[in-house]
Amino acid sequence: MQKNSLTMCRKILLSIIFMVFAAVCVFLFTGCADKVTVQDIKNRGYTVSVYYDSNGGIVGSSTDAQRILVKENSLIPAPSASGGIKVPAKSGYSFRGYFFAEVDDDGKVVYDENKNIVISDTECDFSTFRVADKDVTLCAKWWENYKINLHYGNEYKEVKTISVSRTTSGNPNAVSESDFTQADYTFLSYNLVKNGAADTEISDISKWQLSSDMFDSQTLSLDLYGKTLDGVYQLIRKPDDFALSAVSETTNYYIMADIDMKGAEYDDSDMSNTYKLPKTYGGKFIGNGHTISNFTLKLTSIDVTYNSFGLFRTLTSGAEISDINFDNVTMSYNFTNATIGSYDIGILAGYASGTSKVNGVKVSGTFSYSCSDGVNVAVSDIGLIGHIDSSATVTDSKIESLKKLLPLTIRAKDAADNDYLISIQYSDIDGALQVESLIGFQWTDEFGFLPTNINIEKQNGNSFTISATAYSGTRRFDLSFVPSGTADKFTVTIEEITE
Repeated sequence: MQKNSLTMCRKILLSIIFMVFAAVCVFLFTGCADKVTVQDIKNRGYTVSVYYDSNGGIVGSSTDAQRILVKENSLIPAPSASGGIKVPAKSGYSFRGYFFAEVDDDGKVVYDENKNIVISDTECDFSTFRVADKDVTLCAKWWENYKINLHYGNEYKEVKTISVSRTTSGNPNAVSESDFTQADYTFLSYNLVKNGAADTEISDISKWQLSSDMFDSQTLSLDLYGKTLDGVYQLIRKPDDFALSAVSETTNYYIMADIDMKGAEYDDSDMSNTYKLPKTYGGKFIGNGHTISNFTLKLTSIDVTYNSFGLFRTLTSGAEISDINFDNVTMSYNFTNATIGSYDIGILAGYASGTSKVNGVKVSGTFSYSCSDGVNVAVSDIGLIGHIDSSATVTDSKIESLKKLLPLTIRAKDAADNDYLISIQYSDIDGALQVESLIGFQWTDEFGFLPTNINIEKQNGNSFTISATAYSGTRRFDLSFVPSGTADKFTVTIEEITE
């Protein structure tokens, strides 16, 4: 029993000594790594050297071959961006892969007359290759990059060379739109030229599919001719490109296609709204003859700086809106701030200031407005632009057609002299003051005008249909009966469509 105890004590003591020795070894080989030699590593069975020669490339800033020591019959690591063996780089070239160096009968690397390693055509397959008992040298091979000669500017006199990297199999990698950016220019479209003649038109470079057969087999290049605009523009091809949240005060926009906004709504009183427009705009909005359609614009006089109302509230000096159609736009203006002394109210813009320019713009849609108590505005003669500075210019632009719904409050009394408040919306009204007796009601107009030639039909006792023909155009009146407390409240909408 005592002998077993002594044996056990010796085993425990030896274990402790071994753990202390192991800890010292860890300290020596981690804290004092500079004392570990290649021979130390080889003595542990790592006897085969593998060299990764960059063959003209660099790893970091070094042109030296990367070297590792491995055990016989083991796999070797493939190069990677994050691994211990890095992928080399070479300016103007793309990495093809690591290939075995040629060796003689003694297993020594073969060199040519210029003392360069002779590289075989056998690529190393890192998933299957295992080293034997001799050192291995791998050499990088490279693809020369393809080149795109981009001609642009006045008469295509400017040339920019774009390097196109290649996959390990030699195919061209995709290019991005940012590769084609050039200061002070915007590229609208491109033409691929082969044998001196235009071969393919490319409208969206981001969707361009490159292939090796596009490039000259000798020069590894192709010629691309870019149609440009002077200046920097954001190109609009689809509704997502025209996200109103992206419209800034100075950005230039060039419309490339008709844009159907599919009922999108902009409400400047809702700060979480997807769509945003600036209070002032000083850039260039070039429509290129296209149409932006089917969206709603709700504007509110939030504070005194919001006194201009229009698709563009205020056009500042230098702004340019040209060759654009706005179709089926629903505009609703809400005048709520009584501290604003006067408003500039238009359909396209409230105020065209300075040297702003409007040319070739047409707008059609529906317009309505409302006023809070104490706010007085006059919009019966609303036009394309509310106020135009003497130095601003507006040419070949108009309201193509506009359905105007303008509010007016009138009062009615029944035979018992009870008051009824009727909210009525209609466009500009002409004609002498008339008082009509409408099924027991007397109608008077606070502003001294009423529509003429009114015809009334009573339906179901609670619903009325009113129609009228004015001196110009057709006005349609829709009257609905809605009980409200002890009084009866009627809402009348009169619409006028002006062509």
